[in-house]
Amino acid sequence: NAQPSVTIVKTGPSSVVEGGADVTWDFVITASALNAVTDPVTVTSLLDDKLGDLLPLAQAANGGNPIVLAPGQSFSFSVNPAGLLVLNSGESYTNTVTVTVRDDEGTPATDDATHTITGTNATPGIKLLKDVDPKTVPESGGIVTYSYTLTNIGTAAVSDPLKLLSLMD
Repeated sequence: NAQPSVTIVKTGPSSVVEGGADVTWDFVITASALNAVTDPVTVTSLLDDKLGDLLPLAQAANGGNPIVLAPGQSFSFSVNPAGLLVLNSGESYTNTVTVTVRDDEGTPATDDATHTITGTNATPGIKLLKDVDPKTVPESGGIVTYSYTLTNIGTAAVSDPLKLLSLMD
């Protein structure tokens, strides 16, 4: 019985803007071309240390069927977990996926892949609107009220609010 071999490649964005982003990871599992022609391998475990058990998602991408790979054959699928990946600038998020396969004699083989995403700085920005009520006053004068609306228009998400340091009129 020859020892089977498998590789997994995990890709995704290298960075996300601080405050949060939707992330999709892509996976490619490949049975070694050197595996015995008579020994297809079946994926029996696919675990990611942050995303959990990915085998049901991979099998769903394979029409609900087990993933069986002939020598040199590859299988690809993507995972987009619900919710945003929230990172501050300079913070990183690393996760590792491990695939386990077995050949037709039950001999196992494993491989793992690690991927890191780094938070990048968001561009801050504000918009200030000034309004007055009433819009006109008689020549003799009158009382007016000013109102101000300050809006965060930067690329940072709600988790990265701006702090108003001063407002002079």
